[in-house]
Amino acid sequence: MSWEKELVEKANEIIELYPEKRSALGPLLYLAQEKDGHISNDSIVEISNLIGITEVQVKSVASFYSMYKEEQTGKYLLSVCKSISCEINDSRSVINSVKDFTGLENYETDSDKVFTFEEVECIGACGGAPAVQVNYETVEGLTPEKSIQMCEWLKEERPNVIVAEELQDKFGGIKSFDWAIKDNTGSSYSVPGFQNIGTAKEKSKWKKHYYLQSICVNFLKT
Repeated sequence: MSWEKELVEKANEIIELYPEKRSALGPLLYLAQEKDGHISNDSIVEISNLIGITEVQVKSVASFYSMYKEEQTGKYLLSVCKSISCEINDSRSVINSVKDFTGLENYETDSDKVFTFEEVECIGACGGAPAVQVNYETVEGLTPEKSIQMCEWLKEERPNVIVAEELQDKFGGIKSFDWAIKDNTGSSYSVPGFQNIGTAKEKSKWKKHYYLQSICVNFLKT
């Protein structure tokens, strides 16, 4: 068994959410990718056994959808939109800036496993074009200059959790719309941060803030 007990337990919790085990395939592939940075052959075997389908069936889904990665990604997956709205707003300059900084071509990963770069189709942020995602956390209104600053920050600071709100505050410009609810959770690898399957993580500094806040509240109550 290549998956540790805790991961198998999480997988079984996800499977319980579906009327048929095989319907949990998508989320389980994300668990596998978060574990290794890609969908490994060991994980394909593990998922096949967990939901009762063949390894070929698991592999066919993992290889069909582009958000499932067959090769290990870097810590930060940089996905720059190249669709029409972003193209009109000069996403090509953003793409070139990211490529120049990282030294990567499409779908390449650097030797230090820090960055993976990809040009992608629409990511649903046309009103805030040009838009970029880091580990599927979206930042809108990015300029070539800000894109370089963002890459420098990622390389130097190496944040463990990427949060869209933080990216937007630091490097973004015009947004599609104002975000109604503040979300302090994000992604820790090249997997979308989904609360319901356990791939969403919260930045430690916010956890510390809430912890200190609770201490103050309890102190005042006494």
